[in-house]
Amino acid sequence: MERKQHTFPGEELDEREQVWRFADYAAGACVSLLEGFMRHAQIPNQLKPTYEEAAFALHYILDNQQEEENVNLETCARVLFGLHHFAICLPFLNAEYIAVDDEDYAQTNLLIAKRILPVLKDFAAHTQCPPSYFNRIYTDIKDQCAHWDATLQEMIFAFEYLTEPAKYHNERDIKRMQTGLHLFAEYLQEMYN
Repeated sequence: MERKQHTFPGEELDEREQVWRFADYAAGACVSLLEGFMRHAQIPNQLKPTYEEAAFALHYILDNQQEEENVNLETCARVLFGLHHFAICLPFLNAEYIAVDDEDYAQTNLLIAKRILPVLKDFAAHTQCPPSYFNRIYTDIKDQCAHWDATLQEMIFAFEYLTEPAKYHNERDIKRMQTGLHLFAEYLQEMYN
């Protein structure tokens, strides 16, 4: 029997659009897999709000980019916290940690990482605009770009870790992966060129 192929929001974007509108691509790739995992995993009740807030944040990125002037502070905070919830739960989106009744979602964290990593690398190679935080903190454009490049490298490391966790064996690598995922969460909304 032939396995069905999943389609993901953002797949229809050509390679250039995936890089230039990375936040949309990443949110679309992540939310469909996260929601599939949520449907098929036996998530403990106390953790369900974490997953729901992560899904809300990813949907928000996809659905509300054009309406930024009407956003209140509470919504901004909810989206940011939701993205950080996603960073926390992403390494555990697999059957090793939570029972899953559908084999297609048994390694959701790996599926997400394999979809994000190549496009994130392309984005890092072609990015031209550091997020506004870097513009406020560093006055020199070279410093802004250098710090943004270093931040992107930490994000890349995090997704490389998720694609090949057996390659990494120490606590320092785990902490670096966690930091990279939180940097991804922190800056995802601004990852456009």
